[in-house]
Amino acid sequence: MSFVLSLLYELLLAVHLLLFRVLNLRRYGIAAATGIIGLGSAFGLFHAPWMWIFPAAHTVVELHYTKYLRASVMPIGYSFLYFAVLITAMFAVCLCRVRNTGLTDADIAA
Repeated sequence: MSFVLSLLYELLLAVHLLLFRVLNLRRYGIAAATGIIGLGSAFGLFHAPWMWIFPAAHTVVELHYTKYLRASVMPIGYSFLYFAVLITAMFAVCLCRVRNTGLTDADIAA
């Protein structure tokens, strides 16, 4: 499960960068992705309540359970649902916006 969640995290970041590319905000996309990774990792490291907003906490299976009794803090299925909804929504926006974007072969190679 950890591998699949990590793969979904990477896919989410890729779709995030694609979204900012089709919105012609490429530089801001990289900064936003860096912020998402940094803040999500920091909140997960300190077990802050806000960690579940960011995708980094959803990739760590250990954070889904308490330390001693292994009681569920966040059901692991919600993490899969979290990634599915975000990836699908962002990809749908990308598909709608790509028609309005003048991408050429030179842009794709860059």
